[in-house]
Amino acid sequence: MLPEHYATIARDFVLVYDQKKAKLRSRLEKLYKEKKFLVPSIGKKVYEKFLEFVQTYSLFEQGEKICVAWSGGKDSTALLLLLEPVARLLELEVHAANVDVRPEGHGVWTTSAFQQVYNFYKEQLSSYSFVRLEVGEFRAKTQHCYLCSALRRQALTAYCKRHGIEKLVLAHTLDDAVETVFIMAYKGKRLKLPRPRKQLEEKEIEISGYKISWERIILVKPLLGIAEVDLLGLLKESGLPYYNDKLYCPFSSLHERTLRGKVDKLVKRMCAIDKDYLYNFIRSLNRSLRC
Repeated sequence: MLPEHYATIARDFVLVYDQKKAKLRSRLEKLYKEKKFLVPSIGKKVYEKFLEFVQTYSLFEQGEKICVAWSGGKDSTALLLLLEPVARLLELEVHAANVDVRPEGHGVWTTSAFQQVYNFYKEQLSSYSFVRLEVGEFRAKTQHCYLCSALRRQALTAYCKRHGIEKLVLAHTLDDAVETVFIMAYKGKRLKLPRPRKQLEEKEIEISGYKISWERIILVKPLLGIAEVDLLGLLKESGLPYYNDKLYCPFSSLHERTLRGKVDKLVKRMCAIDKDYLYNFIRSLNRSLRC
């Protein structure tokens, strides 16, 4: 990695992950001395985990086109920032796609709060192509979260197909991976870790009367090795904005009643006891699965 690839270079700021490797006092400082330097204490830990994951699983290839599913939330926003130096190094063509889906007519992604976040990153990360995908409203008596997710994936995979993009990048985190393992155990299934890279074939499903089709795509999840609390820490320490869609979704409170919602609550209780619980859990599971 070259020195400037240990920092995210935006229009008005430079987010530095490793001051020593980035050589701030020489090359970067001369090139970007007019910009604001952000040096979060957690930056090195988060970026090293991200970089190691990307390299270990060969998630991206030189010069390819990728699409990042971006809700504006903390995880997908952190993903856009962490990806920037890698995209620069590999000359990736990055499409950051936000899907405007409206549960029961509620404009979760049409609020002024989201628009501010959208405009900020569209201006700052100008090397990315930011797009809005319109899905419209849906109404259902049950499975609201599942239906919303499926509709968004339908829009994203269709966009990728239209633009010749083979990889859809998702901001699934270490928290999501651990929760998935807990659910497998609850259902008596064989334990396995979610894959960082997975081929999704064409598929048609029906949810609450809606017929949904997904195009063939490679799903890539480069944040599976990083805890949400660390991603949030990266943004908060840097003072960078993100969008909390849960404040505007009419069904966010229902998530707690689902199995995943209950598991999420349990995992958070364990993390409150030990801040490294997620990392230790995955490390232990990896060792067990190799036996």
